Amino acid sequence: MSKVFICYSHADKEYFDLINKHLSVNKKDIDIWSDIKIEGGDNWRNEIHKALNSCNLAVLILSSNFFNSDFIQNLELKQLLENEFEKGTKLLPILLEDCDIEAFSWIEIKQILPSRDKPLETLKKKVLKTKLKEISQRIRELLAPVPDESTTKEDVKSKNYPDAIDINNFPASNDDFFGREKYFDVLDKAWDDEQVNILSFIAFGGIGKTSLIDNWLKRMKKNHYRGAKNIFMWSFYSQGSGEDRQISAIEFLNEACKFFRVKNFLKKDSYAQGRELADIISNQRTLLILDGLEPLQSSLENIGEVKDNGLQVLLKRLSRQNKGLVIITSRIKLAFIDNQYEELEKLEDSEGAELLDSFELNGTKKELEQISNNFDGHALALKLLGSYTKVVLDGDINRIDEIESLMNDKSNASKHATKMLNSYKKYLQRDGKIELDILKLVGFFDRAISI
Repeated sequence: MSKVFICYSHADKEYFDLINKHLSVNKKDIDIWSDIKIEGGDNWRNEIHKALNSCNLAVLILSSNFFNSDFIQNLELKQLLENEFEKGTKLLPILLEDCDIEAFSWIEIKQILPSRDKPLETLKKKVLKTKLKEISQRIRELLAPVPDESTTKEDVKSKNYPDAIDINNFPASNDDFFGREKYFDVLDKAWDDEQVNILSFIAFGGIGKTSLIDNWLKRMKKNHYRGAKNIFMWSFYSQGSGEDRQISAIEFLNEACKFFRVKNFLKKDSYAQGRELADIISNQRTLLILDGLEPLQSSLENIGEVKDNGLQVLLKRLSRQNKGLVIITSRIKLAFIDNQYEELEKLEDSEGAELLDSFELNGTKKELEQISNNFDGHALALKLLGSYTKVVLDGDINRIDEIESLMNDKSNASKHATKMLNSYKKYLQRDGKIELDILKLVGFFDRAISI
Protein backbone atom coordinates (compact mmCIF):
# COMPACT_ATOMS: atom_id res chain seq x y z
CA MET A 1 0.00 0.00 0.00
CA SER A 2 1.33 3.44 -0.96
CA LYS A 3 1.78 6.01 1.81
CA VAL A 4 1.10 9.72 1.38
CA PHE A 5 2.38 12.34 3.83
CA ILE A 6 0.54 15.68 3.88
CA CYS A 7 2.82 18.53 4.89
CA TYR A 8 0.92 21.70 5.83
CA SER A 9 0.65 24.58 8.27
CA HIS A 10 -2.13 24.31 10.87
CA ALA A 11 -3.16 27.83 9.87
CA ASP A 12 -4.26 26.31 6.54
CA LYS A 13 -6.31 23.49 8.05
CA GLU A 14 -9.41 24.42 6.02
CA TYR A 15 -7.67 23.47 2.77
CA PHE A 16 -5.91 20.52 4.36
CA ASP A 17 -9.36 19.13 5.23
CA LEU A 18 -10.56 19.57 1.64
CA ILE A 19 -7.52 17.80 0.13
CA ASN A 20 -7.64 15.06 2.74
CA LYS A 21 -11.35 14.52 2.02
CA HIS A 22 -10.75 14.03 -1.72
CA LEU A 23 -7.82 11.67 -1.13
CA SER A 24 -9.85 9.65 1.36
CA VAL A 25 -12.59 8.75 -1.13
CA ASN A 26 -10.85 5.42 -1.79
CA LYS A 27 -8.52 4.29 0.99
CA LYS A 28 -8.01 0.77 -0.37
CA ASP A 29 -4.66 1.50 -2.02
CA ILE A 30 -3.47 4.67 -0.27
CA ASP A 31 -2.56 5.23 3.38
CA ILE A 32 -2.81 8.96 4.12
CA TRP A 33 -0.74 10.30 7.01
CA SER A 34 -0.81 13.69 8.66
CA ASP A 35 -0.25 14.88 12.23
CA ILE A 36 -3.95 14.36 13.01
CA LYS A 37 -3.05 10.66 13.33
CA ILE A 38 -0.85 11.37 16.37
CA GLU A 39 -2.73 10.24 19.46
CA GLY A 40 -2.36 11.32 23.05
CA GLY A 41 0.72 9.85 24.70
CA ASP A 42 2.59 9.32 21.39
CA ASN A 43 6.08 10.71 20.92
CA TRP A 44 5.02 13.10 18.18
CA ARG A 45 8.53 13.78 16.82
CA ASN A 46 9.22 10.06 16.46
CA GLU A 47 5.84 9.51 14.77
CA ILE A 48 6.52 12.29 12.26
CA HIS A 49 10.02 10.94 11.52
CA LYS A 50 8.63 7.46 10.89
CA ALA A 51 5.92 8.82 8.61
CA LEU A 52 8.40 10.96 6.67
CA ASN A 53 10.76 8.03 6.12
CA SER A 54 8.06 5.56 5.08
CA CYS A 55 6.01 7.71 2.70
CA ASN A 56 6.12 7.19 -1.07
CA LEU A 57 4.80 10.65 -1.82
CA ALA A 58 4.45 13.93 0.07
CA VAL A 59 1.82 16.56 -0.66
CA LEU A 60 3.14 20.04 0.17
CA ILE A 61 0.42 22.67 0.73
CA LEU A 62 2.30 25.86 -0.18
CA SER A 63 1.35 29.15 1.46
CA SER A 64 3.01 31.98 3.33
CA ASN A 65 2.22 30.04 6.52
CA PHE A 66 4.02 26.99 5.08
CA PHE A 67 7.17 28.96 4.27
CA ASN A 68 7.13 30.87 7.57
CA SER A 69 6.97 27.70 9.66
CA ASP A 70 10.40 26.85 11.10
CA PHE A 71 9.18 23.37 11.98
CA ILE A 72 8.16 22.63 8.38
CA GLN A 73 11.30 24.15 6.85
CA ASN A 74 13.87 22.73 9.29
CA LEU A 75 12.38 19.31 9.98
CA GLU A 76 9.68 18.06 7.60
CA LEU A 77 10.75 19.69 4.32
CA LYS A 78 14.46 19.17 4.95
CA GLN A 79 13.94 15.45 5.49
CA LEU A 80 11.59 15.11 2.52
CA LEU A 81 14.11 16.73 0.18
CA GLU A 82 16.81 14.36 1.44
CA ASN A 83 14.48 11.39 0.95
CA GLU A 84 13.64 12.60 -2.56
CA PHE A 85 17.35 12.45 -3.45
CA GLU A 86 18.21 9.24 -1.58
CA LYS A 87 15.00 7.18 -1.80
CA GLY A 88 13.10 8.64 -4.72
CA THR A 89 10.26 9.97 -2.56
CA LYS A 90 7.92 11.96 -4.82
CA LEU A 91 6.98 15.53 -3.88
CA LEU A 92 3.83 17.23 -5.18
CA PRO A 93 3.49 20.95 -4.32
CA ILE A 94 -0.07 22.31 -4.14
CA LEU A 95 -0.26 26.11 -4.37
CA LEU A 96 -2.78 27.42 -1.87
CA GLU A 97 -2.13 31.16 -2.24
CA ASP A 98 0.01 33.53 -4.24
CA CYS A 99 3.39 33.66 -2.51
CA ASP A 100 7.06 34.08 -3.41
CA ILE A 101 7.77 30.50 -4.47
CA GLU A 102 10.51 31.63 -6.89
CA ALA A 103 12.72 32.31 -3.86
CA PHE A 104 13.03 28.54 -3.28
CA SER A 105 15.24 26.76 -5.80
CA TRP A 106 13.88 23.27 -5.05
CA ILE A 107 10.50 24.27 -6.53
CA GLU A 108 11.86 25.31 -9.94
CA ILE A 109 11.82 21.86 -11.54
CA LYS A 110 8.59 20.65 -9.97
CA GLN A 111 5.08 20.55 -11.34
CA ILE A 112 2.83 22.73 -9.20
CA LEU A 113 -0.92 22.17 -9.06
CA PRO A 114 -3.35 23.59 -9.93
CA SER A 115 -0.99 26.11 -11.61
CA ARG A 116 1.32 28.95 -10.59
CA ASP A 117 -1.18 31.60 -11.69
CA LYS A 118 -4.33 29.96 -10.23
CA PRO A 119 -3.84 29.16 -6.53
CA LEU A 120 -6.60 27.18 -4.79
CA GLU A 121 -7.87 30.11 -2.74
CA THR A 122 -8.67 32.11 -5.92
CA LEU A 123 -10.95 29.42 -7.39
CA LYS A 124 -14.72 29.41 -7.21
CA LYS A 125 -16.37 26.51 -5.41
CA LYS A 126 -17.27 24.52 -8.53
CA VAL A 127 -13.85 24.97 -10.15
CA LEU A 128 -12.15 24.22 -6.81
CA LYS A 129 -13.91 20.84 -6.60
CA THR A 130 -12.76 19.99 -10.12
CA LYS A 131 -9.15 20.94 -9.36
CA LEU A 132 -9.14 18.96 -6.11
CA LYS A 133 -10.37 15.95 -8.04
CA GLU A 134 -7.56 16.45 -10.57
CA ILE A 135 -5.03 16.69 -7.74
CA SER A 136 -6.31 13.41 -6.32
CA GLN A 137 -6.04 11.77 -9.75
CA ARG A 138 -2.51 13.12 -10.21
CA ILE A 139 -1.43 11.67 -6.86
CA ARG A 140 -2.72 8.26 -7.91
CA GLU A 141 -0.86 8.56 -11.23
CA LEU A 142 2.39 9.36 -9.41
CA LEU A 143 1.88 6.37 -7.13
CA ALA A 144 1.15 3.97 -10.00
CA PRO A 145 3.86 1.30 -10.36
CA VAL A 146 6.56 2.01 -12.95
CA PRO A 147 7.50 -0.89 -15.27
CA ASP A 148 10.74 -2.56 -14.17
CA GLU A 149 13.76 -1.89 -16.40
CA SER A 150 13.95 -5.63 -17.05
CA THR A 151 10.43 -5.61 -18.49
CA THR A 152 10.51 -7.17 -21.97
CA LYS A 153 9.19 -5.51 -25.09
CA GLU A 154 6.29 -7.95 -25.17
CA ASP A 155 5.41 -7.09 -21.56
CA VAL A 156 5.29 -3.40 -22.45
CA LYS A 157 3.10 -4.11 -25.48
CA SER A 158 0.69 -6.07 -23.30
CA LYS A 159 0.21 -2.89 -21.25
CA ASN A 160 -0.87 -1.04 -24.41
CA TYR A 161 2.01 1.42 -24.70
CA PRO A 162 2.18 2.85 -28.26
CA ASP A 163 5.38 2.13 -30.19
CA ALA A 164 5.49 5.68 -31.56
CA ILE A 165 3.61 8.97 -31.15
CA ASP A 166 3.86 12.14 -33.22
CA ILE A 167 1.69 15.03 -32.01
CA ASN A 168 4.02 17.89 -32.97
CA ASN A 169 1.80 19.32 -35.67
CA PHE A 170 -1.43 19.23 -33.70
CA PRO A 171 -2.71 22.32 -31.83
CA ALA A 172 -3.03 21.84 -28.08
CA SER A 173 -6.03 23.14 -26.17
CA ASN A 174 -6.33 24.11 -22.51
CA ASP A 175 -7.60 21.76 -19.83
CA ASP A 176 -10.90 23.58 -19.36
CA PHE A 177 -13.49 21.62 -21.33
CA PHE A 178 -17.23 22.13 -21.02
CA GLY A 179 -19.97 19.81 -22.22
CA ARG A 180 -19.61 17.44 -25.17
CA GLU A 181 -19.00 14.41 -22.93
CA LYS A 182 -21.41 12.42 -25.09
CA TYR A 183 -18.93 12.70 -27.96
CA PHE A 184 -16.28 10.99 -25.84
CA ASP A 185 -18.56 7.93 -25.91
CA VAL A 186 -18.85 8.23 -29.71
CA LEU A 187 -15.05 8.29 -30.01
CA ASP A 188 -14.58 5.39 -27.57
CA LYS A 189 -17.11 3.23 -29.43
CA ALA A 190 -15.56 4.04 -32.81
CA TRP A 191 -12.10 3.07 -31.52
CA ASP A 192 -13.47 -0.24 -30.23
CA ASP A 193 -15.66 -0.98 -33.28
CA GLU A 194 -13.80 -2.93 -35.99
CA GLN A 195 -16.41 -1.84 -38.55
CA VAL A 196 -15.70 1.90 -38.13
CA ASN A 197 -12.61 2.87 -40.13
CA ILE A 198 -13.04 6.66 -40.46
CA LEU A 199 -14.92 8.97 -38.08
CA SER A 200 -15.50 12.61 -39.08
CA PHE A 201 -16.60 15.53 -36.91
CA ILE A 202 -18.24 18.31 -38.90
CA ALA A 203 -18.92 21.82 -37.60
CA PHE A 204 -18.30 25.49 -38.32
CA GLY A 205 -15.09 27.07 -37.04
CA GLY A 206 -14.91 27.81 -33.32
CA ILE A 207 -17.45 25.17 -32.29
CA GLY A 208 -14.75 23.10 -30.56
CA LYS A 209 -13.77 20.22 -32.87
CA THR A 210 -10.04 20.36 -32.15
CA SER A 211 -10.59 20.83 -28.41
CA LEU A 212 -12.85 17.77 -28.35
CA ILE A 213 -10.22 15.54 -29.95
CA ASP A 214 -7.41 16.92 -27.79
CA ASN A 215 -9.33 16.32 -24.56
CA TRP A 216 -10.38 12.82 -25.66
CA LEU A 217 -6.70 12.01 -26.28
CA LYS A 218 -5.84 13.17 -22.77
CA ARG A 219 -8.36 10.62 -21.49
CA MET A 220 -6.88 7.96 -23.78
CA LYS A 221 -3.39 8.75 -22.50
CA LYS A 222 -4.41 7.80 -18.96
CA ASN A 223 -5.17 4.32 -20.32
CA HIS A 224 -1.93 4.14 -22.35
CA TYR A 225 -3.97 4.90 -25.50
CA ARG A 226 -5.91 1.65 -25.21
CA GLY A 227 -3.85 -0.57 -27.48
CA ALA A 228 -2.84 1.93 -30.18
CA LYS A 229 0.40 0.82 -31.82
CA ASN A 230 1.08 4.18 -33.46
CA ILE A 231 -0.44 7.66 -33.11
CA PHE A 232 0.07 10.28 -35.80
CA MET A 233 -1.67 13.65 -35.68
CA TRP A 234 -1.66 16.44 -38.25
CA SER A 235 -3.43 19.76 -38.55
CA PHE A 236 -4.10 21.30 -41.98
CA TYR A 237 -5.18 24.53 -40.34
CA SER A 238 -3.74 27.61 -41.99
CA GLN A 239 -4.15 31.33 -41.28
CA GLY A 240 -7.15 32.39 -43.35
CA SER A 241 -7.82 28.95 -44.84
CA GLY A 242 -10.09 29.10 -47.85
CA GLU A 243 -10.40 28.47 -51.56
CA ASP A 244 -7.91 31.26 -52.28
CA ARG A 245 -5.21 29.60 -50.17
CA GLN A 246 -2.67 27.26 -51.80
CA ILE A 247 -2.81 24.40 -49.30
CA SER A 248 -0.96 21.19 -50.11
CA ALA A 249 -0.79 17.72 -48.58
CA ILE A 250 2.88 17.32 -49.58
CA GLU A 251 4.29 18.23 -46.16
CA PHE A 252 1.82 15.93 -44.41
CA LEU A 253 2.58 12.99 -46.74
CA ASN A 254 6.36 13.46 -46.36
CA GLU A 255 6.18 13.61 -42.56
CA ALA A 256 3.82 10.63 -42.43
CA CYS A 257 6.16 8.64 -44.68
CA LYS A 258 9.03 9.44 -42.30
CA PHE A 259 6.99 8.41 -39.28
CA PHE A 260 5.79 5.13 -40.81
CA ARG A 261 9.23 4.44 -42.37
CA VAL A 262 8.25 4.34 -46.02
CA LYS A 263 11.41 3.55 -47.98
CA ASN A 264 12.66 6.02 -50.61
CA PHE A 265 9.49 8.10 -50.21
CA LEU A 266 11.09 11.26 -51.64
CA LYS A 267 11.45 9.51 -54.99
CA LYS A 268 7.74 8.67 -55.10
CA ASP A 269 4.90 10.93 -56.21
CA SER A 270 2.06 11.77 -53.79
CA TYR A 271 -0.23 9.05 -55.16
CA ALA A 272 2.39 6.35 -54.59
CA GLN A 273 3.13 7.74 -51.13
CA GLY A 274 -0.57 7.64 -50.20
CA ARG A 275 -0.97 4.08 -51.43
CA GLU A 276 2.06 2.80 -49.54
CA LEU A 277 1.06 4.64 -46.37
CA ALA A 278 -2.39 3.04 -46.57
CA ASP A 279 -0.84 -0.43 -46.84
CA ILE A 280 1.30 0.15 -43.73
CA ILE A 281 -1.34 1.91 -41.61
CA SER A 282 -4.21 -0.44 -42.45
CA ASN A 283 -2.33 -3.42 -41.02
CA GLN A 284 -1.51 -1.78 -37.67
CA ARG A 285 -3.63 -0.59 -34.75
CA THR A 286 -2.99 3.04 -35.71
CA LEU A 287 -4.76 6.19 -34.60
CA LEU A 288 -4.47 8.74 -37.42
CA ILE A 289 -5.92 12.19 -36.68
CA LEU A 290 -6.36 14.80 -39.43
CA ASP A 291 -7.51 18.15 -38.10
CA GLY A 292 -9.02 20.95 -40.19
CA LEU A 293 -9.21 19.07 -43.49
CA GLU A 294 -11.42 21.64 -45.26
CA PRO A 295 -8.57 23.50 -47.08
CA LEU A 296 -7.96 20.26 -48.99
CA GLN A 297 -11.63 19.68 -49.80
CA SER A 298 -13.54 21.11 -52.72
CA SER A 299 -16.22 23.66 -51.84
CA LEU A 300 -17.34 24.33 -55.41
CA GLU A 301 -17.84 21.34 -57.69
CA ASN A 302 -18.00 17.91 -55.99
CA ILE A 303 -18.36 19.54 -52.56
CA GLY A 304 -16.37 17.72 -49.88
CA GLU A 305 -14.13 15.75 -52.23
CA VAL A 306 -10.46 15.55 -51.22
CA LYS A 307 -8.53 17.44 -53.89
CA ASP A 308 -5.03 15.97 -53.33
CA ASN A 309 -4.53 12.62 -55.08
CA GLY A 310 -2.16 11.22 -52.46
CA LEU A 311 -4.40 12.06 -49.51
CA GLN A 312 -7.45 10.89 -51.41
CA VAL A 313 -6.06 7.43 -52.15
CA LEU A 314 -4.83 7.12 -48.54
CA LEU A 315 -8.30 7.82 -47.12
CA LYS A 316 -10.17 5.72 -49.70
CA ARG A 317 -8.03 2.68 -48.95
CA LEU A 318 -8.24 3.16 -45.19
CA SER A 319 -12.03 3.49 -45.43
CA ARG A 320 -12.14 -0.05 -46.85
CA GLN A 321 -9.58 -1.71 -44.57
CA ASN A 322 -8.18 -0.41 -41.31
CA LYS A 323 -7.27 -2.13 -38.06
CA GLY A 324 -7.16 1.24 -36.34
CA LEU A 325 -9.13 4.46 -36.78
CA VAL A 326 -8.87 7.70 -38.76
CA ILE A 327 -10.42 10.75 -37.07
CA ILE A 328 -11.11 13.80 -39.23
CA THR A 329 -12.34 17.26 -38.28
CA SER A 330 -13.63 19.59 -40.96
CA ARG A 331 -16.20 22.25 -41.78
CA ILE A 332 -17.30 20.22 -44.83
CA LYS A 333 -18.64 16.66 -44.95
CA LEU A 334 -16.22 14.19 -46.50
CA ALA A 335 -17.56 13.14 -49.93
CA PHE A 336 -16.87 10.01 -52.02
CA ILE A 337 -15.17 8.29 -49.08
CA ASP A 338 -17.05 5.96 -46.74
CA ASN A 339 -17.03 7.38 -43.22
CA GLN A 340 -19.16 7.72 -40.10
CA TYR A 341 -19.70 11.39 -39.37
CA GLU A 342 -21.01 13.39 -36.45
CA GLU A 343 -22.20 16.97 -36.65
CA LEU A 344 -20.85 18.73 -33.58
CA GLU A 345 -23.70 20.54 -31.89
CA LYS A 346 -23.61 23.89 -30.16
CA LEU A 347 -23.12 24.06 -26.40
CA GLU A 348 -26.24 23.63 -24.31
CA ASP A 349 -27.25 26.75 -22.36
CA SER A 350 -26.07 25.17 -19.09
CA GLU A 351 -22.71 24.21 -20.66
CA GLY A 352 -22.22 27.70 -22.09
CA ALA A 353 -23.04 29.17 -18.69
CA GLU A 354 -20.42 26.90 -17.08
CA LEU A 355 -17.85 28.10 -19.62
CA LEU A 356 -18.62 31.76 -18.85
CA ASP A 357 -18.59 31.03 -15.12
CA SER A 358 -15.00 29.75 -15.44
CA PHE A 359 -13.98 33.38 -16.09
CA GLU A 360 -15.40 34.26 -12.66
CA LEU A 361 -17.98 36.70 -13.99
CA ASN A 362 -20.52 38.11 -11.56
CA GLY A 363 -23.75 36.97 -13.25
CA THR A 364 -26.30 34.47 -11.99
CA LYS A 365 -26.60 31.06 -13.60
CA LYS A 366 -29.82 32.13 -15.33
CA GLU A 367 -28.18 35.27 -16.73
CA LEU A 368 -25.19 33.31 -18.02
CA GLU A 369 -27.47 30.72 -19.62
CA GLN A 370 -29.38 33.48 -21.40
CA ILE A 371 -26.13 34.94 -22.76
CA SER A 372 -25.08 31.49 -23.97
CA ASN A 373 -28.44 31.16 -25.71
CA ASN A 374 -28.03 34.59 -27.32
CA PHE A 375 -24.63 33.47 -28.62
CA ASP A 376 -26.15 30.29 -30.03
CA GLY A 377 -23.84 28.19 -27.84
CA HIS A 378 -20.80 29.09 -29.97
CA ALA A 379 -17.82 27.96 -27.88
CA LEU A 380 -15.19 30.31 -29.31
CA ALA A 381 -17.47 33.36 -29.15
CA LEU A 382 -18.31 32.62 -25.50
CA LYS A 383 -14.61 32.24 -24.61
CA LEU A 384 -13.82 35.54 -26.28
CA LEU A 385 -16.72 37.21 -24.48
CA GLY A 386 -15.69 35.72 -21.12
CA SER A 387 -12.07 36.90 -21.30
CA TYR A 388 -13.07 40.33 -22.68
CA THR A 389 -15.68 40.87 -19.96
CA LYS A 390 -13.25 39.86 -17.23
CA VAL A 391 -10.42 42.11 -18.42
CA VAL A 392 -12.18 45.09 -19.97
CA LEU A 393 -15.52 45.17 -18.13
CA ASP A 394 -14.28 44.12 -14.68
CA GLY A 395 -16.20 40.85 -14.88
CA ASP A 396 -19.58 42.61 -14.96
CA ILE A 397 -21.88 40.89 -17.47
CA ASN A 398 -24.39 43.69 -17.07
CA ARG A 399 -21.97 45.86 -19.04
CA ILE A 400 -21.82 43.73 -22.19
CA ASP A 401 -24.22 46.20 -23.82
CA GLU A 402 -21.18 48.49 -23.95
CA ILE A 403 -19.69 46.18 -26.59
CA GLU A 404 -21.11 48.18 -29.47
CA SER A 405 -20.04 46.01 -32.39
CA LEU A 406 -21.57 43.02 -30.64
CA MET A 407 -24.93 44.41 -29.62
CA ASN A 408 -25.81 46.41 -32.74
CA ASP A 409 -26.75 43.34 -34.76
CA LYS A 410 -28.33 40.33 -33.07
CA SER A 411 -29.72 38.83 -36.26
CA ASN A 412 -26.91 36.35 -36.91
CA ALA A 413 -25.58 34.59 -33.82
CA SER A 414 -22.99 32.65 -35.85
CA LYS A 415 -21.07 35.91 -36.41
CA HIS A 416 -20.62 36.65 -32.71
CA ALA A 417 -17.01 35.41 -32.71
CA THR A 418 -16.13 37.86 -35.50
CA LYS A 419 -17.91 40.65 -33.65
CA MET A 420 -15.97 39.86 -30.49
CA LEU A 421 -12.69 39.97 -32.41
CA ASN A 422 -13.68 43.41 -33.71
CA SER A 423 -14.25 44.45 -30.09
CA TYR A 424 -10.76 43.25 -29.16
CA LYS A 425 -9.36 45.19 -32.12
CA LYS A 426 -11.05 48.38 -30.95
CA TYR A 427 -9.83 47.81 -27.37
CA LEU A 428 -6.22 47.23 -28.49
CA GLN A 429 -6.29 50.52 -30.39
CA ARG A 430 -7.27 52.55 -27.33
CA ASP A 431 -3.71 53.82 -26.62
CA GLY A 432 -2.29 53.68 -30.13
CA LYS A 433 -1.71 50.69 -32.37
CA ILE A 434 1.39 49.02 -30.91
CA GLU A 435 -0.44 45.99 -29.43
CA LEU A 436 -2.48 45.52 -32.59
CA ASP A 437 0.64 45.85 -34.74
CA ILE A 438 2.36 43.11 -32.71
CA LEU A 439 -0.61 40.80 -33.28
CA LYS A 440 -0.51 41.53 -37.00
CA LEU A 441 3.18 40.59 -37.07
CA VAL A 442 2.40 37.31 -35.31
CA GLY A 443 -0.28 36.72 -37.92
CA PHE A 444 2.38 36.46 -40.65
CA PHE A 445 3.42 33.12 -39.17
CA ASP A 446 1.21 30.24 -40.16
CA ARG A 447 2.13 28.02 -37.20
CA ALA A 448 4.90 27.32 -34.69
CA ILE A 449 8.39 27.19 -36.24
CA SER A 450 10.31 23.91 -35.95
CA ILE A 451 13.87 24.36 -34.70
